[in-house]
Amino acid sequence: MATRRLQSSLVRIADPRTILFALIVCAAAVGVPLLMAAFMSFAPASYGENGFSLDGYRDLIAGGRLAEFRSVLLRAVATTVVTMTLAIPSAYWLARIQNTYLRATIFALLVAPWFVSDMLRAFGWQILLSPEGPISVSWSKLIGHGQLEGLRYNWVATVVGIVSSVLPVGILSVFAALPSRSRMEWLAAKEIGAPRHTFCLIAIRWANPGIVIGFGTVFMLSCYASAEPRFLDGPTQTSISTIAASLINAGVPALLAFSTVLLLFMLLAGSAFAFIYYLFLRIRGHRRSLLVVTAQPALVVGNVHVRPPVFGWLLDGFAKRLPPMAGCISIIMCCAPSLAVAAEAFWQPAAGGHWTLENFPLM
Repeated sequence: MATRRLQSSLVRIADPRTILFALIVCAAAVGVPLLMAAFMSFAPASYGENGFSLDGYRDLIAGGRLAEFRSVLLRAVATTVVTMTLAIPSAYWLARIQNTYLRATIFALLVAPWFVSDMLRAFGWQILLSPEGPISVSWSKLIGHGQLEGLRYNWVATVVGIVSSVLPVGILSVFAALPSRSRMEWLAAKEIGAPRHTFCLIAIRWANPGIVIGFGTVFMLSCYASAEPRFLDGPTQTSISTIAASLINAGVPALLAFSTVLLLFMLLAGSAFAFIYYLFLRIRGHRRSLLVVTAQPALVVGNVHVRPPVFGWLLDGFAKRLPPMAGCISIIMCCAPSLAVAAEAFWQPAAGGHWTLENFPLM
């Protein structure tokens, strides 16, 4: 009886009319406020006036805000490139791990920082990059010179902080697109090709839909990052939130104009990524020849192209060592800021420095 009731409930939920009604409700709940905001962005800046006006958009492009928005976009592009450069080999390394418990532990280490506030993670990077931080102290002890200055409050530090926040997104996107270790693609790639061929075939060619999704998601998240610029970007602290804050005095139409421009930009970017994703799906659906690199002379055997190696042993060594190195770097980048904040809570710099529980009076 209970099974029949469950099946009937699922049938009612999956009914096309129910799905269409839910889509209409969601579209109305999301689209109507956005359309109202876009309509109100053309209102005059002065209260009491009627008609349409471009005052909000004029205020938006005044005062160097276009240059600030361009710097945010350039930072998001750099963050996306660095993130996906680490995410692709890291996901390939995770997919090759056969121990389920080890893989789950690594995933937990990658995702654990998400349970910490982004402001605390950014503050952790400020601690790590400070002149008295562990990086500067380790460098001074290793080289014998003074402490490192200028590691924080710059563009590079901001990119590093954002990368550590969005890196798990890129890794999970690529990992989800990789074939399971039980499938024959891994064995076939290993049997007919060198390690560099296996990496290119599995991590790049097979997972290209996940790579596109990772690029799009990481880029959009990087555009809206605000905690890292606030703690690591120095006096400018340029971000979407600071641009919006500078428009408060200009009036509500300017803020709505900025939100409308952001919405259009994200829709265009999302459409571009969706189109590229569709193209990759179409390409992967066709049969393609496999490029196999061996030590034999150049020849063609059926559908398989064989080429002689060019620095083959270097490329094979790089393909073997890159994934675990990228995975370890990803784990360190994701966990380091949270660990720095935790260590700071137990460290007392007075009297030469010592560990203490004085910061926890209730314990």
